[in-house]
Amino acid sequence: MRDCIFQRHFERRIKTRHKAPFLTVTANFVGLFSRSRQPLKVKCIDFNRYGMAILSDQRLKPGDKLEFSFRGRYITEDGIQGTVTSVAELQAPCQSSHPRQISAESLSGYRYGIRFTYCQSPKEYSRDVDNAMSRIEGLFGQISQQIQPQAS
Repeated sequence: MRDCIFQRHFERRIKTRHKAPFLTVTANFVGLFSRSRQPLKVKCIDFNRYGMAILSDQRLKPGDKLEFSFRGRYITEDGIQGTVTSVAELQAPCQSSHPRQISAESLSGYRYGIRFTYCQSPKEYSRDVDNAMSRIEGLFGQISQQIQPQAS
């Protein structure tokens, strides 16, 4: 019981994130010299309407601003900006039992927590972006609900 209370205390997410292994994400830097930089190769670990976790080989710092493009079944969104909020270095890779499954243990590099810019302040808020992110979250929420009962 005590451990459960302790863990809840440090949870910073507003909503739970859904696993999103089938979401293709492209990240680009935002800023003055961003045009001269190559897009980042990233893999999405989990997703909700307020943020996501990604894996990448490239080192970023908390506070770095990125622009994301999302592709997937019924999903096409461009120009979604986010900020790196946390960085964790991953150690040696392990082999995953399922080739399409992405987990923090199956890849090496860096794991980043991303918070979408539109929900960081009232000045940045966009209803269109909020609706798009809610729709994507809903799709992955439905997938996770379908998979979870089968695993039991």
